[in-house]
Amino acid sequence: MASVPGWTRADLDGRVRCAVAADRRGPELHFRADRNAHYESVADAMAAAQRNGIVQIAFVTEQAK
Repeated sequence: MASVPGWTRADLDGRVRCAVAADRRGPELHFRADRNAHYESVADAMAAAQRNGIVQIAFVTEQAK
């Protein structure tokens, strides 16, 4: 189940499908580092990307200030 409150796996897949359809260059999924992110949320997003054909996944970080 998607871990965004109130979202189902179908909701998440639908959002990802729309993003894939809107980007003809080959969509990418970028994760920004957040120490408060739950592993389940990241795993759900990665699984939705895989189910919907996104193969470029990147983790974006910033140097500590």
